[in-house]
Amino acid sequence: MSVAYGIDVQPDNDPYIAAAETAMHGMSEATIPGTFLVEFIPLLKYVPAWMPGADFKRKAGMWRDFTTQVLEKPFAAVQQSLARGESIQPSFVSYCLESLESSAEDTHAQQRMIQDTAASLYEGGSDTTVSAMNTFVLAMVCHPEVQQKAQEELDSVLPPGQLPDFSDEPALPYLSAIVKEVL
Repeated sequence: MSVAYGIDVQPDNDPYIAAAETAMHGMSEATIPGTFLVEFIPLLKYVPAWMPGADFKRKAGMWRDFTTQVLEKPFAAVQQSLARGESIQPSFVSYCLESLESSAEDTHAQQRMIQDTAASLYEGGSDTTVSAMNTFVLAMVCHPEVQQKAQEELDSVLPPGQLPDFSDEPALPYLSAIVKEVL
């Protein structure tokens, strides 16, 4: 959220994160083959949303609303902050909006492209980060000997209580290999 929009997320119950998670969950559920009856009976797409068996329409409507929130709300927040002249964190959106030429005929189209790109940047980054973390935890649980060897390497290079930084990477080839393998 910070890179795309310059918005710091709240540690708990952040509305931007909640909307993005719901939208991503909807996409995940909708892409599972056979989830909805309409896949087998295409005629159901013409049934009103209130009818039994049209749950897919109600869910799709809800997911569309959350997807629209993910696209529009953080973008609008950055636009409003810029319009009020507030000091905001540098971000993809703020940089692009400040670089727009107000005399351009297609300003609306350019703003829409920035909005869509920022949402893709955020969604893509958040989904892959979670996936990488889950993969790492799973790998360490399944292969405790790898975790132990990585910990021994860390202990041999760093003083107790110190976290590694990028300058330590050449001295941590095993840990670097683990990170690269996860990514």
